[in-house]
Amino acid sequence: MTSIETGLSSGPRYCWRRDWVAPYESLWSLLHKFAALNWVCVQGAKQLFQKTSMADRRQRRSHGKWNLHTLGGFDGEKNRKVLKLSPDDLNHSLVTSLISSLEIRWLTPETNLRYCPECINRGYHSIFHQLYAISKCPIHDIALTEQCQHCGRKITYELNGRGKATPYSCPVCHTGLWAPRRRIGKDSEANILELDEVQKNRLDNLFVWFDTVRKTAGSLTNMERWSEMAAPGTGNNHLEHKKTFLQMRGEEVLGHWGNLIGCSDVS
Repeated sequence: MTSIETGLSSGPRYCWRRDWVAPYESLWSLLHKFAALNWVCVQGAKQLFQKTSMADRRQRRSHGKWNLHTLGGFDGEKNRKVLKLSPDDLNHSLVTSLISSLEIRWLTPETNLRYCPECINRGYHSIFHQLYAISKCPIHDIALTEQCQHCGRKITYELNGRGKATPYSCPVCHTGLWAPRRRIGKDSEANILELDEVQKNRLDNLFVWFDTVRKTAGSLTNMERWSEMAAPGTGNNHLEHKKTFLQMRGEEVLGHWGNLIGCSDVS
């Protein structure tokens, strides 16, 4: 048993603060950030946060039990306790707070990370980044990417790795995506993104929009006419398609839906 695992029952022996959790920060970001700040490898973090029941761990899941679009093989209560999350925080760390689990394969990269280079450099990744509906980061207004900036390979959206794989890094070339501290002249400070009120409101508005769509249409893949539902502040800058997403290939989803929400217009 590691010192961190022992600390769960005998008191904190790990490094974590509640103000390191940003609104709508993905579970991928939270778990990788926790591991990085505590010098724990990916495999060690998985062992810490996974469900302990063998029945739960054997249960099959369509996206893989270590995929972080859902809790899957991870213990929700342990995540809440260690990461100091409220029930809403935990819910908002999962893409399933925006779309149904059945829609993950159609509306997200499913098995891969999609991210904003600026956000990831400050130790932040949002559930909104995973959605094909959003082509630019709602915080920095720059294009989202699915490739490592160093080697060009894709990064898996999970907490699972061989050997001593490093958290918050590319599993192929091992280049770090985030440095926990940054230099300021001769000094250094924590390199953790803090959102201002305008940015928080922008993300809140996006969440409300997706929630409204789900309640109105039942699911995003049921919507035939996107012109009837616009994100706040986007006017008519969205698309209309002729067939449902269930009839589309992944590339078609990206092509037809990728620019639906112009995040720079959401306020």
